[in-house]
Amino acid sequence: MTLRPPFQTEIHLSDRHFVVRSGSALSEINPIYAEVLQGAVAAPFLFNLYTSDQPKTNHTITGNFADDKAIMALNSESEIASNLIQFYLNLLQTWYKDWGININVSKSVHCIFILRPRNCPSKTLNNLFIPPT
Repeated sequence: MTLRPPFQTEIHLSDRHFVVRSGSALSEINPIYAEVLQGAVAAPFLFNLYTSDQPKTNHTITGNFADDKAIMALNSESEIASNLIQFYLNLLQTWYKDWGININVSKSVHCIFILRPRNCPSKTLNNLFIPPT
């Protein structure tokens, strides 16, 4: 039986369930509400589609790979560049909250490249400190 692509996608993404085993005990069958299986071929495309409307600014450059994001701001004054990044992080924080995406801040770091040593303001996301590298 050959199915057209829309039906293949629908079958793959809908009506999924899971059970948890602890020793010999099994939980009840529960529905899976996140519709894309980890490792699915379509997952990177669907993630990019889902996140394609993330905020953008004229003062920051972003790079994405899978679920990783790099944010860059260029300015001759390190404090201004640092503040531009924090402004963008605040926009992202609101966007992630609106879409129900949780960010693991403990896996986040910030790195500042400057020609003249100066102290730059710390970065935060979800009111948590992002450590420098």
